[in-house]
Amino acid sequence: MIIPPHKWAIFPCPGEMPQSILQIWKQIYTSWIPREEYEIVDQPQLEVYFEVDEGYACEIWIPVK
Repeated sequence: MIIPPHKWAIFPCPGEMPQSILQIWKQIYTSWIPREEYEIVDQPQLEVYFEVDEGYACEIWIPVK
């Protein structure tokens, strides 16, 4: 998949999976998007996973303009 360059809003997902990632998605759409001046770009939204000492960490990347 080729993803064109964008400005990204990046949200860390601390805590236990999958609860933490579900909570962050909910906060993005119910709290962050309605109050911010950014507009979501019609491109893929990403869940980026990192291997850490205790398993995995995650970030949600939302393309914005």
